[in-house]
Amino acid sequence: MWVPEDDIEFTGEKPSVFGARGSSGREKFGAFCSGCGTRLYHWGGGIRTGKSRTLSVKAGTLDDTSNIMPTSHIWTRSAQPWLKPLLDLGLCYAAGPESGEALMAQWRQAVSAEAKP
Repeated sequence: MWVPEDDIEFTGEKPSVFGARGSSGREKFGAFCSGCGTRLYHWGGGIRTGKSRTLSVKAGTLDDTSNIMPTSHIWTRSAQPWLKPLLDLGLCYAAGPESGEALMAQWRQAVSAEAKP
């Protein structure tokens, strides 16, 4: 779940962060709970000037998931076999998309359809 860092409020203890280099050579970072090790969110490469960075929040870590509506799937080439039938139901990418615009358009369409009576 992609969320601008400035648009989210974290409560509780500050998470621990680890960094690594991806296969592209770009740095990526992950935040996790120091107590139990649960991955909370991650972000990758580069600093955005004038904008907050975008975090990939693990939706299952949210206190309330009742309003979450998945509209697409990324990195499906490494999906577990039991998940593959569900991938036929939405917009899927074997890896990451070229840009986030297609994902945002899919999300806007789903939200618009849900808002109609």
